[in-house]
Amino acid sequence: FYSIRFRSGLDSIANGQSATFEFTLPAQSVPLFFEITSRLAPQTFVAAHLNTFNCPVGVTQNRDRETEFITLEAVPAEKTLTIFPNPNNGELYADLSDWAGQEVDVRVIDGQGKLIKSLKMKAETNPEFIALPPAVANGLYFMEVIGETGEKDVVRFIKE
Repeated sequence: FYSIRFRSGLDSIANGQSATFEFTLPAQSVPLFFEITSRLAPQTFVAAHLNTFNCPVGVTQNRDRETEFITLEAVPAEKTLTIFPNPNNGELYADLSDWAGQEVDVRVIDGQGKLIKSLKMKAETNPEFIALPPAVANGLYFMEVIGETGEKDVVRFIKE
């Protein structure tokens, strides 16, 4: 567990204002969520979860070194995950055609960050049928797909 104390660059955040919180994780860490506690007013604390979905992954350059110029080549388009129907009754289809031919990891996570289902499969061009366990409660869920090359996409869906 890490404890980080931070303050907004503003005197306070109110009336729709926002501040950006940026943090570089230690190497080899791959959390799905951060549990945070924020002080909203004197002695008023609120707990929340911040997810790391769609956060950039890469090597952080040492800011003490001189800036190096890197030539980038064309970057392929990001993979897009589509699920349907949404909302659903716990039986849904995932369009994994952007990962066709690759071994993919598919994970279903609830709103609290708990892993509900995990699958490893070879992605095909046809949509893949995925059934949630029968005891899963209605609510908001996330489906995450990670390809062989590390490309990842996450979508939200609702089970009714």
